[in-house]
Amino acid sequence: MSDALSQALERQALNQAPVMIRDLNGRIQLWGSGMEQVYGYRSDECLGQLAHILLDTQFPIPRAEIEAAVRERGAWSGELSERRSDGEAITVSSHWSLLRDRDAASVMICSNDISGVRRALHDHRLLASIVESSQDAVMGKNLQGIVTSWNGAAARMFGYAPEEIIGRPVTVLFPEHLIGEELMILGRLRRGDRIEHYETVRLHKDGSPVHVSLTVSPIFDPNGVVIGASKSARDISDRIMLAKRLDELQAELLHTSRVNDMGLMASALAHELRQPLTAIFAYLGTVRRHAEAGDTILAIAACNRAQLEVGRAAAIIGRLGLFLKKDQIQCRTDALAGVLDDAIALASMGSSAKGLKIDVRIDDDAQAALVDRIQIQQVVVNLIRNAAQATEGQAVRSMLISARRQDDHVIAVEVADDGPGLTADVLAHIFEPFYTTKPDGLGIGLSLCRSIVRAHGGDMTAENAAGGGAVFRFTLLTA
Repeated sequence: MSDALSQALERQALNQAPVMIRDLNGRIQLWGSGMEQVYGYRSDECLGQLAHILLDTQFPIPRAEIEAAVRERGAWSGELSERRSDGEAITVSSHWSLLRDRDAASVMICSNDISGVRRALHDHRLLASIVESSQDAVMGKNLQGIVTSWNGAAARMFGYAPEEIIGRPVTVLFPEHLIGEELMILGRLRRGDRIEHYETVRLHKDGSPVHVSLTVSPIFDPNGVVIGASKSARDISDRIMLAKRLDELQAELLHTSRVNDMGLMASALAHELRQPLTAIFAYLGTVRRHAEAGDTILAIAACNRAQLEVGRAAAIIGRLGLFLKKDQIQCRTDALAGVLDDAIALASMGSSAKGLKIDVRIDDDAQAALVDRIQIQQVVVNLIRNAAQATEGQAVRSMLISARRQDDHVIAVEVADDGPGLTADVLAHIFEPFYTTKPDGLGIGLSLCRSIVRAHGGDMTAENAAGGGAVFRFTLLTA
């Protein structure tokens, strides 16, 4: 190959590469087309310009030291912060080489934009820092369920150091009866699904349970194929324990409310039982007289009547015993009419309910509801007692309890009275715990009623009826 051809090829290669040549003073002599891709400047915009001025170069050390290194050692390499023609700041990896010919010396500079690499590295370090400093346990795993990463919070939450858990199946954290959850999670991951706020239980290294809320996200490769998962776990043990304690406290309050109700019903109970007991005593006397007279038929008839009165007394005591019983909510399908009838019978034992006319209207499609019978009776008894107290002193006292189907899965129950209604202030606070307008009230009745209804999957509201009186509405689920 001739020298001329060789020089022409070298010149062409330089023109296409991300290369410029500048004199020792910094003025650009050659600007390769590859440099236009890096910086955005055309060759005719650059020739004769001072390179460091044109590109707004920020040097890692004084420029004079770099120039001296090139002259003395013939080369320098490093990273520079520069600016493109559109003003965008970029980071370049730059290599400077000293060129000497017969006439003068110059410097050839090859530059490659590494801004994307730097940003990715920065983002990676930032993400790693965020993950490591997170208060949530963050871990990675592959599609075989093998742990691939493990942050400090995971070590604190589960007791395993990274070197103890990485490379092992994540199922070491699973209670034996929940191993099947991993198959479900891996199945959803392979479909690309994300699992959010999944509450479950995992095991600490010492075997103690840890209640967690999990979020699991699939990790995709550049082709969109799922290759693993990122999993975060938040310790909700304190919240679970608090919720359990609140449930216990609510049960205690409910029990206390029933006991208070029993105190109000005690005198009524004595009255209700006096009647059947008196009748039993009388019938037994009749049995004795007829038996002594040898009249077996009449003795048996009187004995049957006495037995009916015993059943009546037992029913009264049984209703009150069930009402007082302390139980957790146990819902099952029940006849709404029977639930309401028993509640009315219980509420009517109080003296304030005497003279209160109670109508019950239940639509045909609202006959059965999914309820804890005793607890819903507690709600209705409380509402009847409130209505009785609100209408006390009126010449005519009445209330209507109605039930209708609200939609396919919900029954709406209304308890309406013809009393004076509720003031705006009472309506604003009526369901707040310990709010009461009664001088001897605890202010827990309606708060508990709404809690019971919500525990059944419904809700409770209160308002004034257009024609006067208060209306309490609550919803129940159907079977």
